[in-house]
Amino acid sequence: MTVLEAVDVVRHYPVGRKLLRAVEGVSFRLEAGRTLAVVGESGCGKSTLARMAALMEPPTAGRVLIAGQPAEGPAWRTLQLQNQMVFQNPYASLNPRRTIGEALMEPLTINRRGARRERAAAARQMLDRVGLRPEAFDRYPHQFSGGQRQRVAIARALMLRPAVVTADEPVSALDVSVQAQVLNLMRDLQDELGIAYLFISHDISVVRHMAQDVLVMYAGRPAEQGDADAVLNRPRHPYTRLLLASTPFVDPARRVAAVAVRGEPPSPVDLLPGCAFASRCPHATDYCKNERPTLRPIDERLVACHYAEQIAA
Repeated sequence: MTVLEAVDVVRHYPVGRKLLRAVEGVSFRLEAGRTLAVVGESGCGKSTLARMAALMEPPTAGRVLIAGQPAEGPAWRTLQLQNQMVFQNPYASLNPRRTIGEALMEPLTINRRGARRERAAAARQMLDRVGLRPEAFDRYPHQFSGGQRQRVAIARALMLRPAVVTADEPVSALDVSVQAQVLNLMRDLQDELGIAYLFISHDISVVRHMAQDVLVMYAGRPAEQGDADAVLNRPRHPYTRLLLASTPFVDPARRVAAVAVRGEPPSPVDLLPGCAFASRCPHATDYCKNERPTLRPIDERLVACHYAEQIAA
């Protein structure tokens, strides 16, 4: 069952007389119980896509559908409850003046679900589910570690029993050992509750651990997307190869040959007419600089590259 779908979504922001093209034509489907990871370097549009998917802001063009229903008009508010968000920084995402119990009950209170006693019981049950002791209910965020706060943030996102949780770099602010604990918790909750994750990350090792499907973005555009095993182990787009080559792996079988890259990422305000990666790509020709590639199926994934067949898998 498809619980979240984006159809050619676009997000532009006015910058003076020009437009900042943060997301430029991204489509995907997310099935129940699966994880779609969106990867790419800083500024590629990952977080903007996450906010649109979580219905925190509308797309400039295109559509977002929750369980097949367009997130438009009066349905927006109702559908928004089906996609909750976990933010990157657990130190900033919790109100320091509210107890953990109040933070967890707040979504239920706002949406008028149950009496106070019922909301408190649901909050205590969720604390236990994410591995926190009962006394956490009456404590404040500053009394917890970063990993514990992120457990609280995950618990808060699950209070309304959403079909989708959008996680924007949920472990990047945590120590490595704590990252593993939080990621394993998220996987256990997915198995238990059947929720889907839209997982935003720049860490390829984390993506390998979490995702069944991967969407690689560059300059707001999709570069490569499909089955995680195919994309991460046999990349076809030069930019995907660049990302993987810059990721250290102990296992020689997972290493990708270094890619010679020149230049800087393009400005999102003045995008070139052709391939956004053309100015940095070692395989680019004049055709790449003038003709924008479209996503096309190659070897179990979609690739936006004119010469993808010639790039060694």
